[in-house]
Amino acid sequence: MQENKIKSDILTLVSLAPIVGGMGDISNGKSLHCFVVRRDWMILNVALGNAVMDMYAKLGFMDYADRVFEQLPVRDVISWNTLISGYAQNGLANEAIVTYEKMKKHEEEVIPNHGTWVSALSAYSNVGSVKQGMKSSMLQMIPRALLMHDQAF
Repeated sequence: MQENKIKSDILTLVSLAPIVGGMGDISNGKSLHCFVVRRDWMILNVALGNAVMDMYAKLGFMDYADRVFEQLPVRDVISWNTLISGYAQNGLANEAIVTYEKMKKHEEEVIPNHGTWVSALSAYSNVGSVKQGMKSSMLQMIPRALLMHDQAF
């Protein structure tokens, strides 16, 4: 695009990040991230920050995904879910559980949803603690998740 003098916008990069992550190309991933940072676009758009986090998770660089998460000025439920599922998918179940527990401390700001429940339960399963996962406030999440589902329809 740059060679053809076409300017990238936020939507272009939100679409490009998962492709770079899927290709397994950390060099292009870092270039994309630097491009975003130079323009301060992550400050303007949480979806772009989430896409960059997801890209790093797909690349297996959870330390970079965590750094992006920490730099986001606003974290929505997708931000939290991306980090939790990224840890779980990369075999870092304990980190996923710790992140889920941190998320619960921010419930005034962000409400866990179905994706949170699935990602966290997967992490608990990977450490052999499904019962602990169910005892943690996941059972409290079910009525809220069902209520949110009903309100959506």
